[in-house]
Amino acid sequence: MPMVTRRWSVAVLFIVGLGACYVTPAPGPGTAVVPGPVTANLAVTNQSSGTVCYINVSACAETNWGPDILGTEVLPPGQSAVVTVHHGCWDLRAQDCDQNTLATQMGMQVSGDTTWLLH
Repeated sequence: MPMVTRRWSVAVLFIVGLGACYVTPAPGPGTAVVPGPVTANLAVTNQSSGTVCYINVSACAETNWGPDILGTEVLPPGQSAVVTVHHGCWDLRAQDCDQNTLATQMGMQVSGDTTWLLH
């Protein structure tokens, strides 16, 4: 029985650690939530001529990109997706369906509802 308890504790610590660093997919297309004490909506609006297939959001202190928040959805030109993040500094990356980077925004300070316009 101690082995089961230890595995469960490690799994919980791993999940809690990931939750503090990455945006995790939530129900609904284009919507994700990052746990934190104060949250804001970060709208990503595609004003480019191409379709966005991947959007990664990571805390500025992270060295790796967070997971794709669009999942199986895509963001065609003229459309928006909303991410709920806690207030702070965020790095953002949008990629096309071939994983070519279309835009990045490093060091975006979010302290209230904010929009990232992709051109």
